[in-house]
Parts: sequence; structure tokens; C-alpha cells
Amino acid sequence: MKTLPKLPSILPFYFEATTDNNNEGFPKTFPFDLFYDEKLKMYRQNNSEALKDVLDNAYLTGSMRSGGMNDVVVGGKRVDDVYNFIYKHYNVKKDIKVLEIGCGEGQVLKKLAEDGISCVGLEPGPQVMQITGDHISIIKDFFPSPQVKDKFDLILHFGVLEHISDPVNFLLQQQQHLKEDGVIICAFPNCEPDLDAGDISMFLHEHYNYFSKVGIINAAMKANLKVEAIEEGPGGGF
Repeated sequence: MKTLPKLPSILPFYFEATTDNNNEGFPKTFPFDLFYDEKLKMYRQNNSEALKDVLDNAYLTGSMRSGGMNDVVVGGKRVDDVYNFIYKHYNVKKDIKVLEIGCGEGQVLKKLAEDGISCVGLEPGPQVMQITGDHISIIKDFFPSPQVKDKFDLILHFGVLEHISDPVNFLLQQQQHLKEDGVIICAFPNCEPDLDAGDISMFLHEHYNYFSKVGIINAAMKANLKVEAIEEGPGGGF
């Protein structure tokens, strides 16, 4: 992987697209501390209590509310992509239980629930309160949450893992809610082409992790998980 030029120690803080000159009350700039994780073989952002606080507040107000998985053209294509991936790689039966972490506006859950599958959606932002439908339960909280008590056949998260300061621990925590033969299916930005090109425009505070295929394989192995399949999203980007 190409060695990147040194980044500035302070970058603009992106909350969401807004015409508000005050950046919705969030700081206009914030320290950014990038490092190369030799164990995972990937670029990561160092965490701090100050960064965690500002990001938690952003998520609670609904920043990145759909995770790129809504009904707009790109997001809608990704919903179809992950839905098809689930059915391609997992033996979906109606009696399974599914947990989606960071479910956003619930587009993936709604498609699964329409198939009669029992689904739980977990999301800290206010958009989760708008998710309705048969076979769907919602929890407004971060993961891990004391409100999640069951074990699940399938745990999903799409556009979430890049936002997690410790991806290995995040994967380990999910295993406490997986049945013995349970499976985790996730999607995240494919940073490999941009990193190989030396492109630094992708870096933003909400993303702690910049995954390549090697990076996710190493993270999964350190979380005692077996990688069964990796595919680049046909819609691009994931």
C-alpha cells in the first residue's frame, strides 16, 4: 500500500451537508490523528475522549442518518446489493432472528421483515423511531446496549465498522449475541483503491478505520472469526 503524505493535524469537521454557517453547533475544525496499524495492516484514526464526545453527539442528532442505505439512487442500490449478498451467502429461513446494528432508516430490515423474518434494529439516531412494520422491533441506543438481550442467527451492520474506534473489540462484543452457528455480515467503504492512489481526501473524523481486504481479514482473525466470503459491492464503494 502506498505511503501517504503527512496529513494536517487539524481537519474540517464534517457533520453533514448543511447551509448553516455554524455547522449545526459542531466545531468547524477538530484535531485529526492518523496512524498506520501494523497489526491490522491498515490506516486508523487515534481516538480521544473529546473526539468520542463530539461524534456521539453527532450520531444522536442523526448525522449520517441512513449510512448510505436509504432510498436514493446509490443508497437504494446498496440496499439491494446487501439483500442479495445475504441470500447468496446465508441459508435464510423464516424462523431466524436478525439484529442490525446502526440500522439507520431501516431499509435493509424492512426488506427482510417483508420476508417474514424477525428483525431487531439498533440505532442511536432519531431516525430509528420512524421505522415501523410487522416483524420489526427497534432499540434507540448505541451498541453494545443492555436492551439487547437475545442471541441472534444473523448480525448485520452496513456502513458502521469504519465508525468504530476499536473494530476488533466491536466484533468480539457481537459474538456475545450470536448463536453458536451465527454469522456476521457487514459492509464498509473499500478504501484500497484510494489508498493505493495516495488519495487523502477520504479522511474524516467519523471514520476511524480505512479498510482494505487485508485489514478486515486481520481484524476478523484477531476477533476469532472465520472469514467466509468477501465481495466488492457491485454498486461500487463498499
